[in-house]
Amino acid sequence: MLKRSLACLVLSIGSFAGFNATLLADNWGHWRGESGSGISSTANPPMKWSPTKNIRWQVTIPGRGSGSPIVYFYKGKSGLLTCVDAKTGKPFYSAARVPGLNSIYASPIAAGGYVYLTDRSGTITVIKDSDKLEVVSTNKLNEGVDASPAPVNKQLFIRSENTLYCIE
Repeated sequence: MLKRSLACLVLSIGSFAGFNATLLADNWGHWRGESGSGISSTANPPMKWSPTKNIRWQVTIPGRGSGSPIVYFYKGKSGLLTCVDAKTGKPFYSAARVPGLNSIYASPIAAGGYVYLTDRSGTITVIKDSDKLEVVSTNKLNEGVDASPAPVNKQLFIRSENTLYCIE
């Protein structure tokens, strides 16, 4: 269960159950939101913004690339991870080395109180979704992973170079 409202939004630079309705209004507790459809019944984001309008905060990202809208991000394709507070943009930790991760393409994903990080060699590292970097486990597949994992209920789908894995 996500215990903080840092919402753990993931920006991977260079190429990341059991909730009540109140918590879901602030946090998507599982893949693709409260109903699994990717649609929020409670969100009302602005339709217009500019450098001076409707921007709550911004953070300068080191390196170049693209990513998913979440507040964990890498420095380039490295395994250096930064996590910022979704409410303030202030870093909880910055450029922290994630052991075993080197060349990153996939965006990290957050699900069930954890963040899943993959690298191109097939290493999948699981960290706690918190304000401190805490590795829970490191796993290895026999082929590279460039796609972001997809959590669905109690399963994790991982697409590698030639295989789709369903982890339970």
